[in-house]
Amino acid sequence: MCVYVLEHFNAYHPRIQFTLEIENNNTMNFLDMTIDHIAGGVIRTKWYQKATSSGRYLNYFSSVPHQWKLNVINNLFQRAIKLTDACYRHETESMVCDLLTKNGYPTNLIEKIWRKCKYICKNGKHEKTKFDISKCVKVPYIRGLSERLKKCWKSFDLCPVYSRPVANKSLFTKLKSKVPVEKHSNVVYRIDCNNCDAAYIGQTKRYL
Repeated sequence: MCVYVLEHFNAYHPRIQFTLEIENNNTMNFLDMTIDHIAGGVIRTKWYQKATSSGRYLNYFSSVPHQWKLNVINNLFQRAIKLTDACYRHETESMVCDLLTKNGYPTNLIEKIWRKCKYICKNGKHEKTKFDISKCVKVPYIRGLSERLKKCWKSFDLCPVYSRPVANKSLFTKLKSKVPVEKHSNVVYRIDCNNCDAAYIGQTKRYL
């Protein structure tokens, strides 16, 4: 039945083609999860990473705000908890700890946040303070100086939102010229009428 539906969809247009993935040993990978089909109609999930994943995340020794590094740890552990059945939890915990260690994160910080995540998962959602955007100030992050000014911002009831002053891409020139809009091909275009609300929508394989 599934193969018939796949052939029917792919027959609609040669440029619109779908694929079909079949379970292998009652297991199938879908997005960030491995889905195990257990006997009796039971489904168990586990956090999944592709074999091509580099395992590289924000390095602990990067010159960025400390909160960004804490967010990396929190996000990985949240995936390991929310996308993983309890019977696989120990396996995904070891996976996250190994990834963070390879990216320079200290063991004591990893264990501290892991205990916090497990506590929140067991006792319910953690209450977050309401974010007031009117009190936010965007400032460039300067390692050492920004940490010392943190108390100063709080005394004025302001919340600094840090940005990176220099990115790697700003150090290099664009080697490839941008293609002008009128030189684009294989595009869908729209022409609005000057006298009414009507519009013409067309497609062209030639230059626009």
